[in-house]
Amino acid sequence: MGASEELDWSLDDILLGQSFEELCDEINKSIPSYEKHVAEFHPQMSLEKFKEFLIFDQELKDKIFRIDLWTELKVTGDNSEDIQHQRSLTEILVDKI
Repeated sequence: MGASEELDWSLDDILLGQSFEELCDEINKSIPSYEKHVAEFHPQMSLEKFKEFLIFDQELKDKIFRIDLWTELKVTGDNSEDIQHQRSLTEILVDKI
């Protein structure tokens, strides 16, 4: 790629085709399952349960990372009330996990 070429991307690409609201809903719906997985976590758990926990944990944290990054970058360029509200919602979700 030459120095004069521009990349074609958008901050919304971070959300992988989902809206902020859709991603927040998915995360909120996953929290009870996350809490259940954490409660069942112990040294004697089966390898299959451990694997299930790790996959679930990683997928959930990936979603949280995406909205956290998206809102953090959005707020640096647009400090509107809507973006501030989305940032606050994101911080609440981050604190839950």
